[in-house]
Amino acid sequence: MGSPPMPLEDNQLTALHARYPLKRAAITGAASGLGQALALELSRHGWGLFLNDVDETGLIKITKKCQENGSTVYSYPFNVSHYSDFSKAVDDFLKQTGGIDLVFTCAGIGVGGPFLDTKPEHLAEVIDVNLMGTIWAGKLFLPAMTQVKRGHFITIASAAAYHAMPSLSGYSASKSAVVQLSETLRSEMKSSGVDITVKMTTFYTSSIAEHTRGTEEDREKARSLVQMAPWSSEEVAEALLLHIQKRKFYMVAPLQARILWRFKRLFPELYLRLMPNLFAKLENKLLATAKERNQRT
Repeated sequence: MGSPPMPLEDNQLTALHARYPLKRAAITGAASGLGQALALELSRHGWGLFLNDVDETGLIKITKKCQENGSTVYSYPFNVSHYSDFSKAVDDFLKQTGGIDLVFTCAGIGVGGPFLDTKPEHLAEVIDVNLMGTIWAGKLFLPAMTQVKRGHFITIASAAAYHAMPSLSGYSASKSAVVQLSETLRSEMKSSGVDITVKMTTFYTSSIAEHTRGTEEDREKARSLVQMAPWSSEEVAEALLLHIQKRKFYMVAPLQARILWRFKRLFPELYLRLMPNLFAKLENKLLATAKERNQRT
């Protein structure tokens, strides 16, 4: 990764702004990673924002930065898996703004370790946050969109949804379910005027390692994945905004991810035969990267 990308210019988002002149967006998990990058980018373009995170301190910081960019921000600290808290926040936002245009379901956690060694409460939590948090966002925001026959609901899945690495069973299951939910919503919303996009990208710079449930070794592997990431949260945020401007459904990126995704869809049995060796090599690389990082510190 090089230096951070330059912010998008207004003329790069002309179609998005023309479609949504009131500029109202909701972002869960906005205190870090992709959610934070999206919040900052949209605030530079005058969007009013619903920002959520369970990290109250981080949420206060990103709220202040977006306000300094001139954005009107409604800040809501709660856990997205808690429907009642989510519902109260959405009701308040819709009452204040009169509607919603874009929704990004960025809130998420990781869980690592072999399936049989993973604690039941960690498996339940990753499903609650990653999947149920997305479901609740849809249940609460989509009615306001369908009522006016306009809006864009963007779900945040992962390449882990189809490129299932060992020791990521819970995380992969949650993200696979998000993809299936998104595909179903696309079918159901076809004539509603509401667009659906599902983002399935490889890892990028984020704080996912610090939000990974499991052992310290599992978190070290997650840190190594982030350290090896080919792009930053800011780059993903810009790519995602340009992607939804074209009203496309699947966002599978970067190129290596698209190749693997298509290869698995065309040759599923061959994919399953070839992957164990590749996964073993990646596992060794992650452990070596973690060991090197620990030696430096």
